[in-house]
Amino acid sequence: PATYEDPESKWSVALPDDSMMHILVRKIEEELQRGVIPNVIGMNAKDAMYLLENAGVQVTVIGSGMIVKQSLKPGTRIYRGSEILLQLS
Repeated sequence: PATYEDPESKWSVALPDDSMMHILVRKIEEELQRGVIPNVIGMNAKDAMYLLENAGVQVTVIGSGMIVKQSLKPGTRIYRGSEILLQLS
């Protein structure tokens, strides 16, 4: 088994692809501090809701499992009362 550590980030997503595992490191807290929507695809709803709601975003979740789609594109500016829909599989 391989391990991966990135001291710069607390968040990562593991995406399996045939015989390989891709690790995507996310700078979610930095993006939220800059006032933009992060990419939460691949995360579980609980973590994404915690992060987004603490940033003042209203979150609606549909389905169960991991996030497969988000209504606001990553990098979209967060405005007071911003709403995001997270679709899970």
